Amino acid sequence: LNYPKGTIYRNGPVKEHGTPTKLYINSLKQKNYDIFNFGIDISGFRQVYNEEYKKNQDGTFQKLKEEAFKLSDGEITELMRSFSSKPEYYTPIVTSADTSNNEILSKIQQQFETILTKENSIVNGTIEDPMGDKINLQLGNGQTLQPSDYTLQGNDGSVMKDGIATGGPNNDGGILKGVKLEYIGNKLYVRGLNLGEGQKVTLTYDVKLDDSFISNKFYDTNGRTTLNPKSEDPNTLRDFPIPKIRDVREYPTITIKNEKKLGEIEFIKVDKDNNKLLLKGATFELQEFNEDYKLYLPIKNNNSKVVTGENGKISYKDLKDGKYQLIEAVSPEDYQKITNKPILTFEVVKGSIKNIIAVNKQISEYHEEGDKHLITNTHIPPKGIIPMTGGKGILSFILIGGAMMSIAGGIYIWKRYKKSSDMSIKKD
Repeated sequence: LNYPKGTIYRNGPVKEHGTPTKLYINSLKQKNYDIFNFGIDISGFRQVYNEEYKKNQDGTFQKLKEEAFKLSDGEITELMRSFSSKPEYYTPIVTSADTSNNEILSKIQQQFETILTKENSIVNGTIEDPMGDKINLQLGNGQTLQPSDYTLQGNDGSVMKDGIATGGPNNDGGILKGVKLEYIGNKLYVRGLNLGEGQKVTLTYDVKLDDSFISNKFYDTNGRTTLNPKSEDPNTLRDFPIPKIRDVREYPTITIKNEKKLGEIEFIKVDKDNNKLLLKGATFELQEFNEDYKLYLPIKNNNSKVVTGENGKISYKDLKDGKYQLIEAVSPEDYQKITNKPILTFEVVKGSIKNIIAVNKQISEYHEEGDKHLITNTHIPPKGIIPMTGGKGILSFILIGGAMMSIAGGIYIWKRYKKSSDMSIKKD
């Protein structure tokens, strides 16, 4: 801090470098630099010179004041701290007589790294960024991550170019110095982050939706994306918010202007006890409720009456909004008749079929099987098994048959008895 014999500097002697150092430090502080300093073997009393000079018009300096005084260890420490941008940025280092310069430099580096570690909230941190479901990272060669596939920038002017950190305040890579990117198992890793207050890095890359995406559905662009702030504490994780992405797949469409959406429906005629048995030959008529007459009338088109074929199907299209009922005009052969009786009713609302309700459940039923609309009918058994209503039926045949068997049995016993009598007479 002092030169007892004095040293010639420009036009006058300089007996200490504390004052110019302090002046220079103060100018750096005004530019918001972070200033760290170290005091090596600062102990005991030190003589300090305080000099004031005035610059003359001819460029020479005129000494105005000179004083010398001694500082204690505490005062020396406070003076050294005043040279730092923050008091905690000053670190005293104590050595011994046999301490080499390399050892001193090693201690300075160690103390400097300790200060940075305390200052930075992210020390050797790692970001894990997995791609989301149906999200693919765009790779230039389609296989491995290349420097051209992403952009990594720091807010201190640093940027990653060709995988190497460049730029920054000192053009040494700045806050990106030592940062590495990897792409493993559909995950991006940013390793070696060291960030303090106000510092941030931005990673930009392109993604594409997988071809199997569903149109107009939102997908998470990433899985759980986390930051491990300090490598020495791997269990501490900070979560990033997950954005979403969607796309609209374009299909060929036919647009009909100034027309409302019309409804359509298909029914299948089947056996009541066996839904796989399709019934042909059933004739149906579709009727629409007329609001003026308050009754159902046949729809006004060519397919108001439809006959089921081998597949048992009937279908109606281009149905405008309203209420409808389906009538079975002709039933299939060998099935109970439902002639001119409504089977079910339904509504068309904005082109969609609503409120399908079965009407004649005693003879015909309606139910849905998946997306199929089934109308059932009861099969008529062959004649002779079920008697006609009011007839005597099979009971009379049973009674007559029983009587005949009784008579035949009586004749047989009489004849046998008679034969036995004849035989007994001959023996006598």
